[in-house]
Amino acid sequence: MKLFLKCRVLFGLIVVLVVANGCGPKRMLTRPDLTVRTEPGTRVLLMPPDIELYELTAGGLGEPKAAWTVPAKQYVEEALRAELGAKNTNLQVYQRPENPSKEYAHQQLIKLHDAVGGSIFLHQILRQPNMSLPTKKGKFDWSLGEGVNTLREEFNADYAMFMFLRESYKTAGRVAVTVVTGILTLGHVVPGQGQRGGFASIVDLRTGNILWFNHVFGFPGDLREAKGAQSAVKYLLTGFPL
Repeated sequence: MKLFLKCRVLFGLIVVLVVANGCGPKRMLTRPDLTVRTEPGTRVLLMPPDIELYELTAGGLGEPKAAWTVPAKQYVEEALRAELGAKNTNLQVYQRPENPSKEYAHQQLIKLHDAVGGSIFLHQILRQPNMSLPTKKGKFDWSLGEGVNTLREEFNADYAMFMFLRESYKTAGRVAVTVVTGILTLGHVVPGQGQRGGFASIVDLRTGNILWFNHVFGFPGDLREAKGAQSAVKYLLTGFPL
């Protein structure tokens, strides 16, 4: 639960900082010693994307909308399969285990990836003052730890792909507030007007190292639609190393 809350707080902070700093829409990071095994038989496990869609109320609060999120997950997974299939990736789609304890362990790994991804965004992409990590020395050197070995053993995979996406849409009330505030503030940006962002990574299931990381903010497409999800996935997979 603490990890889940940390992830939500991190993403909220990311939204505020991006709006405030005008951060670029996309940035890709790779380990300096990046080596990817591409010999025949190399398998990539596609983990369930962590996706949540929100509706912004007139007060600027995000209300989760299951009616949007459920189909968005399906559209994104379908788009991922098609995009990775076109790259001749030996893709294996995650299947939920019948054992509840195993499923719980896998969900914790997804949440861990979300939290680590949020930290990467804050410390190595936004690079806010007083947020630098001396131990990293500016290098992209992040890991999910040896706990990912369980995925390699259970699914006979070499790598795993994780994805985290959040999207929010304004209600009619919020649109009205934005228009009025924009007039009163001479067009200044109002935080919480609707945002799209997320990140994806490739993890080596033998070491736990994150080999490739790409973040987007303001990605094209609407995740509530199949074509929109395809555009977002294609954009996020720019520079995909496999």
